[in-house]
Amino acid sequence: MELGTLPGGITLFIEDGCVRLESELKESCPYCNKTDCCFDCDQSQWDDSLEDEDGTNNRVRWNAAIDGLESLILALASDPDLEFILSNRFNNAVQTALDAIGNEYGY
Repeated sequence: MELGTLPGGITLFIEDGCVRLESELKESCPYCNKTDCCFDCDQSQWDDSLEDEDGTNNRVRWNAAIDGLESLILALASDPDLEFILSNRFNNAVQTALDAIGNEYGY
C-alpha cells in the first residue's frame, strides 16, 4: 500500500508492516546504467566522452548523499508515527536536503 510521495519523487510503501522506499534520484553510469559504477565497467575505462573522471566522482558522491537521505527517511518512517513523515514540515526538510545535495554536486 502506498503511504505517500515526498519531494524528489521518493515514494513510501508499507507491506507486511515494513516500510519500503522507491525513488529514481540516483544517477546511473552513462555506459552500464548501474548506479554503483565508479569507472568499473569496461567502456568507462577507455571512453570518457559521456562522463569524465570529475563527472563520475560527482555522480558517486551524489548517489552516496541520496543513499544517506533515503536511509534516514526509512529509519524515520519505521516509527509508528507516520503522520510526521507525511507532514509539510518533513516534506520541506526533505526538499531542503535535496536542494543542498544538488547545490553541492551539481545535479
